[in-house]
Amino acid sequence: MTEKYVKFCPICNKTKQNMNWCNNEKYKEFSKGYHFVCIPKDDVEICPFCKQGKLVDSLLTFDEFEIIDDVSDSNRQFLEAMIKLKQDDIIEFQSRISQFKSQLQQQESSKKVDNVPKCPTCNSTNIEKISLTKKAVGGALFGLFSSDVRKTMHCKNCGAKW
Repeated sequence: MTEKYVKFCPICNKTKQNMNWCNNEKYKEFSKGYHFVCIPKDDVEICPFCKQGKLVDSLLTFDEFEIIDDVSDSNRQFLEAMIKLKQDDIIEFQSRISQFKSQLQQQESSKKVDNVPKCPTCNSTNIEKISLTKKAVGGALFGLFSSDVRKTMHCKNCGAKW
């Protein structure tokens, strides 16, 4: 797979050219002038979009650009500060990018955990749905007073039903 690089075009920076596909105005402003290209970092070319500007290396890879976008919520000043940091102190930049990656991974994993149903009594995720068979048996034995008839879930840890 070819590595994607982020190049900057000063001409495109003055417009939101070729961003018709994007409905997010904040992202348009964030990425204005930046292009993702699959050419080596040392090659200097004329911008393939405006055909006028000379592409300048932004120092960022596509992955770094995406991380900065996600962490900063498309904040252009933060992007420019991170580019300057990479230029001035590569070790600190790499440290921050590593921190940002782990933050994003934690947020992603917490979203997955939050979608798991939990017992309202003990917060356990060791729960099961009360089957129609159990409801029918409970209803036949105890009538409408059976708790299984009215409830839908059962906690295997504390026994609570809701």
